[in-house]
Amino acid sequence: MANNNNNNNNNNNNNNNNNKEGINSPRLHDVWPSSTFGGQRIRRDTLLKAAPMAMVTSSLPGVEWFVLAHIVGGFLPIPFVIGATRKVKGIDPNDKDLGGWYTRIQLPTWTPPNAIFAPVWILLYGSMGLSLHMVLRHPQMTASRRRMAALLWAVHYFSNLSWAPLFFGLKRLRAGLWVNGWLVVSLLVWMALIGHFLPAAAVLLTPYLVWVVFATFLNSAVCRLNPTKNGCNEARFQDDLIKLRQRAADYANGT
Repeated sequence: MANNNNNNNNNNNNNNNNNKEGINSPRLHDVWPSSTFGGQRIRRDTLLKAAPMAMVTSSLPGVEWFVLAHIVGGFLPIPFVIGATRKVKGIDPNDKDLGGWYTRIQLPTWTPPNAIFAPVWILLYGSMGLSLHMVLRHPQMTASRRRMAALLWAVHYFSNLSWAPLFFGLKRLRAGLWVNGWLVVSLLVWMALIGHFLPAAAVLLTPYLVWVVFATFLNSAVCRLNPTKNGCNEARFQDDLIKLRQRAADYANGT
């Protein structure tokens, strides 16, 4: 009799424990089959929360569109570069092809040839687009984080595009230097932000960082070799001189 009572008590205790575990444990219809996800039990509400994020991620354009958009955008300031470097007609018979003002100012001896800039920037803009695409598609990027990341990168990217109009278009050599400094600082901050969860995207921007640092030193050297005097730097002076020579040539030719 005593043994039977003990057995009954043990059974009742086991049933109570099972009921408690049943209350605290997830219900069967709240858990997806473990065999579906490599033996891991995943709550259905977790998957439902992840579903909108997956939909937003899938709605992003393909990587080729990010790369192409960055490259095409990088070509927008080219008219300012051409205006500063193109050859114009002069009145001196020995100087029929007078270069733009950028070819007339003093440049450092280590200035790269003009032909190297276009292919370098194509590669760099392409790597920017690829890196941004990787960041925006990362699983940790919620919709709000994705919007914030896109905004932060847009500020940096359009700052990059503003350099050529300032430097080549307005001949604001020192303003261009300030923009270059801002590009270096903002890029370092951006790389630090994305590097802790997606190091590969930050590594892709390393060549761009090296190039921007080099461009900053080059811009600084140009400012030092062409100082501003009486509110006019050598770039503006050479540009005005070229325009004056063009007017003189037009007058001499009766045009």
